[in-house]
Amino acid sequence: MKDHNENGGSATTTRVLSLAVLFVLCCSFILPAAGAQETETLEEARKERESLQRDRASALRELAAAKLRDEELAELLNYLNVEIATTELAVEGLRQELVVVESELEAARQVQTEAVSESIRLREEIATVAVEGFVRSTRQEEAFFGSESLSDAYRQNSLIREANAEPTELLDRVRIVEEQGRLAEATVADAASETIELEEQLQARLAGLENDLAESAELKLEWEARVSEFTEKVSERDRDIREVEAEILELSPTATSGPATAPPAGDPSVQGYDWPLIGRVSSGFGPRVHPIFKTRRMHTGLDIGGRSGEPIYAAKGGTVLSAGWRGGYGNTVVIDHGGGFSTLYAHQSRMAVGAGQTVQIGEVIGYVGSTGWSTGPHLHYELRLNGKPIDPLPYLP
Repeated sequence: MKDHNENGGSATTTRVLSLAVLFVLCCSFILPAAGAQETETLEEARKERESLQRDRASALRELAAAKLRDEELAELLNYLNVEIATTELAVEGLRQELVVVESELEAARQVQTEAVSESIRLREEIATVAVEGFVRSTRQEEAFFGSESLSDAYRQNSLIREANAEPTELLDRVRIVEEQGRLAEATVADAASETIELEEQLQARLAGLENDLAESAELKLEWEARVSEFTEKVSERDRDIREVEAEILELSPTATSGPATAPPAGDPSVQGYDWPLIGRVSSGFGPRVHPIFKTRRMHTGLDIGGRSGEPIYAAKGGTVLSAGWRGGYGNTVVIDHGGGFSTLYAHQSRMAVGAGQTVQIGEVIGYVGSTGWSTGPHLHYELRLNGKPIDPLPYLP
């Protein structure tokens, strides 16, 4: 019984090992195929992506630069930069290839010329040797019949035959030289054809490069104009920020000036603030880098999304310091809350309060809009301490 189990176990083990080996062999055939298929799929995806990029670039090129959005302008400029760099590499490659082919063409022409010259020289030599051979054959007869013995006659005849064999050798050399000439002629024809083809490719590439450079220059002018406009707006916003600070300091009671630095969130002086609008915060407080122009600026509050005309509420009770148009802020309300703190509500479509008015927390002070420097309906909300912006988020519930 024990032997039977051992034999059975051994057979089972053998079958398992066989199956394992078979599985490994199958995998060795399947995996490379799968890897090749994956590589092919990646290559197809890359080609499809490049095709889509070309199609999009072609569509964007049909629009005037001024009609392109900032991100579209950046996309097209980036595409052209890559295209220009690729074309410049191709042009340099064609030029180097053209130099090589022209060198080969010159060498082949030199070989062809030398072969023709050598062929002419050999033929002239053959003609000379032929004449000499005729004279030798006459001498051969004279020597043969004039020899003192038959052995001398045959020896002299052999020497003369060797001398007369020279035209045959020359003819062989002519055939070799002329074959070299024919090969050189074919090489010249191929090289000349390739030179013409390379020159045509080079001219086409240069024409495309010239067009791309001209288009890129036009787009860069538009780009620089937009960056300049954006920079100017940032400067205007900075002036607006300073003007609001000066106005708050001028209009607020000096006795209620607040601490020099922003207090912690749990401090009693910053309790009681509520959201002026319920919506998504699309941009927070702090330094910002423009996603397209890459210029840096300070964002002095919270941008809260809202529908145009949606009510805006006072974040805390206080006195309206000002309500009116303020440059890049558009229609703006500023409320003093005492203790050096004030809040600002910008880009309103219209305002519901006036300067000097007392408001309570949650009271409607205006309506969401997109006035001033704004790309769409939203509320720009600021909290200021002694006229300077601080992050309002830590003090909101």
